[in-house]
Amino acid sequence: FTFSSRFAALHAQGKLQELWKLVRLSSWAILIASAAILTGAWLFMGPILDYARVSTYFGGIVIIMMIGQMAFSMAALYAVVLSMCHQEKFLLRIQSWMAVLSIVSLILACSLLSLDSAAWVLVAGYGALAVLLYAKVARTIGRNSEESGVPLEEGGRSALVFERVQKLKAS
Repeated sequence: FTFSSRFAALHAQGKLQELWKLVRLSSWAILIASAAILTGAWLFMGPILDYARVSTYFGGIVIIMMIGQMAFSMAALYAVVLSMCHQEKFLLRIQSWMAVLSIVSLILACSLLSLDSAAWVLVAGYGALAVLLYAKVARTIGRNSEESGVPLEEGGRSALVFERVQKLKAS
C-alpha cells in the first residue's frame, strides 16, 4: 500500500504506461523483500522456533505459510490497483469464488490430508488469486498501453474517461 496514492494519481491522470511500470516495479519489490525475509527465516528457523517454544516440526509449516504470505501480498497489490481502476465488480466476483474454493479445499485437506498439505492449499489459493488478479491488471492497464504504442493518456479510452471526469468537476 506504500504506492497507493501514486497508483491513484497515475490512474486519475490517465498515465497507464507509468502505472503499469510502477505496478511491475512494486511486484518485484514485494518478491525480493519477501524472498529475503523467507531466506532469513529459513536460515534461522531453529533459533526462532526455540525462542517461541514451538516444536521444530512446525518449521516447514512456517515456511509454507510465509510463501502463502508472499502470494497474498502480490494479490493485495493487484487488488488495490484494480479497485483504483474501477474493477470492483470483478474483484468481488473473483475473491468470492476463490474464497469458496479455498474454504472447500481447506476443509477437504484438513479432513483427509496432513497439516502441511492444508498449508499448501492456502498457498495455492492465494497464488491462484494473485495470478488471476495480475492477468486482469495486465489486461486493464498493461497490455493496452504497451500494444498500442500510444500512451493511453494521449488518446485511449482511459483518457476519454479522464477528460469527462475533469469536465464534470469543472462544471
